[in-house]
Amino acid sequence: MLDDGTVHGFVQPMLDCALIWAEQNTPRPAFPYATLRWLRSEEGGRPIARPWYGAVNADGLMVVETPMQDTLEIQVFGPSALNILDTLRQRLGFSTTQDNAFLHGIAVLSCGPVLNISALLETIWEERAAMELTLGHVMRGADAVGLIEKVQATGTLPGGGAPVPLSLNIEMETPHG
Repeated sequence: MLDDGTVHGFVQPMLDCALIWAEQNTPRPAFPYATLRWLRSEEGGRPIARPWYGAVNADGLMVVETPMQDTLEIQVFGPSALNILDTLRQRLGFSTTQDNAFLHGIAVLSCGPVLNISALLETIWEERAAMELTLGHVMRGADAVGLIEKVQATGTLPGGGAPVPLSLNIEMETPHG
């Protein structure tokens, strides 16, 4: 999953209002403001992209890179909520936004429609808008697969006549240090 700072740092400059995490336990900013909420994080796309396995190093570690996609919900509360979110949606297609995404190590995979979710809260009408945003990235990790330092195989090779005995010994020297 992408870290919170990367996502916030990518989305905030495109919004014309404050951006906070939906689940944070602090006072809300003045209207209008936006919230971010994680919906899901999953491998690859459709069809599921396979991880890439790198070479094993001298310590027996192999780098594994897995394509991921994270889906977030962005909601805007307050006056002009629909316009603010629609502007964000348009900015996601800008070349500078794509360049910025690249610098953050992410890609904009999809952007859902802007939904009007305005509601009457007791006696006050509150403008609200919501949209889903799916970002792609690569998760990297090191898998301790170990090293094969010695291989021994014995057997026979069948032939036209008598079987031929076979013996194979391979020892590998690996740098440690």
